[in-house]
Amino acid sequence: MKQYSIFLIITILSVIFKVDAQDKQYLKKYLEVLASDSLEGRKPGKPGGEKAADYIISVLKQNGIKPYGKDYRQPFYVVTDIALAKSNFMELSGKKDFAVKKDFIPIAFTKNGKFEGDVVFAWYGFDFEADGKKINDYDGLDVKGKWVMVLTDYPELKDDEKDIYSQFSSLRSKAITARDKGAIGIIFVQGVTTDERDGLIPLTYDKSNADAGIGVINITRKVANKILSSQGKTIEKLEKEYAESK
Repeated sequence: MKQYSIFLIITILSVIFKVDAQDKQYLKKYLEVLASDSLEGRKPGKPGGEKAADYIISVLKQNGIKPYGKDYRQPFYVVTDIALAKSNFMELSGKKDFAVKKDFIPIAFTKNGKFEGDVVFAWYGFDFEADGKKINDYDGLDVKGKWVMVLTDYPELKDDEKDIYSQFSSLRSKAITARDKGAIGIIFVQGVTTDERDGLIPLTYDKSNADAGIGVINITRKVANKILSSQGKTIEKLEKEYAESK
């Protein structure tokens, strides 16, 4: 973690309104600086964020506003990036022939630990009722104490259905659903309609320090098809089967 100093822009807005709430040009002058391209979005820890803080402090001083405490800046810790640990491994039927970042990758909000169990395929991992539509991809499945394999995103849909499905299609939402069903982990696979190249989901921080409470990983279709081979299935066939059933 890195320690950054951030100053809330709302502070200067309050000062501006106190000085002259009716003078639009006066307000516009400060907003144009804070919204300018030179501040690069004012992201914490970046040069643009530091410039914005310096500018706000200068305006506060000009208006005779003293800091709350010893300084205008109040430091705190913020997570800006994540990295893989060195101990990640995946084992299938006693074999560890899988490479992290090539065949599989943990998702940022996975629970740390070792998770061992059978794998159950649960289509897109949906279980919701909204706008008169009820979808339960877990219907008839026993996933307690097992890994759940699901497709990312949602199937090909009519335009008026996309908004409904998108509400429940995030990785974290699907992981929580799997957890609530009693699964020990969830395996995400990108279907052909999502990624023809069969790549892995980039490791990114989803701005929440809370993990999903279960193991969460992403694997390639190639690896998924190895897992499904005992059932004579492939992700490509299952994806098509789901689309034809709707």
